[in-house]
Amino acid sequence: MRRELVAVFGEGSVGLQTFSSESKQGVDEARAVVSGWLEL
Repeated sequence: MRRELVAVFGEGSVGLQTFSSESKQGVDEARAVVSGWLEL
């Protein structure tokens, strides 16, 4: 998936963050990324 997005948008403008809402794995990391986007 990341490779396809980089091909369209270019390196450095694409990030991929995985998480599981069920097991809560990776949720804190995803929350930090989204907070950064929203400047929270």
